[in-house]
Amino acid sequence: RYQRSLNGFKAQYGTPEWAATVFYAETAQRYKRDELQGNGLTGPYPLGARFIIPNSDTITIQVRDRLRSDVIISETRLTRYTDYDIDYATGTLRFKNPVLSRDFDGNPQFIIADYEVEGAGRYVTNAGGRVAYTTPDEKVRVGFTAIHDEGDTAKTTMLGGDIRFRPDN
Repeated sequence: RYQRSLNGFKAQYGTPEWAATVFYAETAQRYKRDELQGNGLTGPYPLGARFIIPNSDTITIQVRDRLRSDVIISETRLTRYTDYDIDYATGTLRFKNPVLSRDFDGNPQFIIADYEVEGAGRYVTNAGGRVAYTTPDEKVRVGFTAIHDEGDTAKTTMLGGDIRFRPDN
C-alpha cells in the first residue's frame, strides 16, 4: 500500500473494460512513520520529527501477536480531536484514553504514526499510476502499477502486476 498526503496532480479514467489512475507531485515534504509501544499513559508520546505538516497525520493502534510479532491481530484507526491530539510544532501525541502496553490477552499494542514533515528545501518527484483491463465477461482482470518515490536519501521505484481470474462469472 502506498499512502502519502501531497498536493499535486491526479487524474482518473474509466470505462467498463479500462481503468487508469495517475498522480504526480513535486514536493519538499517527507514521509515519516513511527512505531511506539504503549506505556499505559495518555502521553505525551514523542514522535521522531517536529514541525509536522498539519492534517497529514494518521494514527493507528495496532495489536500484534505476542508470539509472532509479524502477525497483526487488529488495527484501530483513531480520529484527531476525538481520540488524540497532536502538537505539530513539538511532534508529540496525547490520547484521550491511556494506551496500554499489552491487551487483555498479553499481546503488545503499538501506536503507529504516519505523517509528513517539511524536507530540507530540496523538491523531489513522487509519481505513479495504475492501468487495469477487465474482459467484457468480467472473468479476467489484468493490472499494472508503477510508483516512483523520492526522499532525502533514497529513490524508490516500485513496479507490480496482478491478474484476477473468476471462472464462475
